[in-house]
Amino acid sequence: DPKAFQESIIYELSLLRRLTDKREQFSPADFSRVNLRGKYEETVNAVYSYSIAFTMLHELSHFSLGHLDEVEEKMEDESNADLNAFWCVFSDLEGREQFTAIVGILCLLFALLMINPTMKEDTIHPREDKRIFEIYDNIKNENSKYAVLLVNLFKIWAEINSIKDFPELTDYDDKGLAIIRNYLN
Repeated sequence: DPKAFQESIIYELSLLRRLTDKREQFSPADFSRVNLRGKYEETVNAVYSYSIAFTMLHELSHFSLGHLDEVEEKMEDESNADLNAFWCVFSDLEGREQFTAIVGILCLLFALLMINPTMKEDTIHPREDKRIFEIYDNIKNENSKYAVLLVNLFKIWAEINSIKDFPELTDYDDKGLAIIRNYLN
C-alpha cells in the first residue's frame, strides 16, 4: 500500500528529528509503529550492514596500507583508508546490492557529519563533507539517485542543526550539489 508506506516514512523521519532534540523524551510506544519485517526494512538493514562493513574495512585498510607502521598519523591516511574500503565494497557488488552498499556508506559518512555538525577538522580526519564528496565523485556517474540522496541528506543536516543560511535548493542533481559544495567551502 503506497499510502501506508509514505505515512511510515514520514513518521520515521519525525522520529529522527525528535531523536536529535535533546529536550525530547521517548517511550517504547513511540517506536511501536515502526515495522521491522517488511521488504523496505530488509533493505534498510542491509544499508546498516554495509555501513558497518565499510567501517571495518576502513580500519583494516589502515593496517593493509601500512599506516600503523608510520610514526604519526596523516590526514591523507584517512582519505586513503576511506577510498580503499569503498573500492573493496564497490568492486565486489553490482546492481541493487551495489546501490544499497553505496547508500550505506554515504549514510555512515552523514552520521559522522551529524556528530560533528560544525565540521571542525582535527589533525587526522578530513572534514566530513570532503569525505562524502570524495566517495560521491567516484560514483556520481553510476546512478543519478546518489545526487538526490546527498542533496536530501544535506538538507536534513541543515534543518536539524538549524543552519539558517543554508541555500534553498531546487536542483537535486550535480547542480544542487555544486551549490552545496560552494556553500560549505
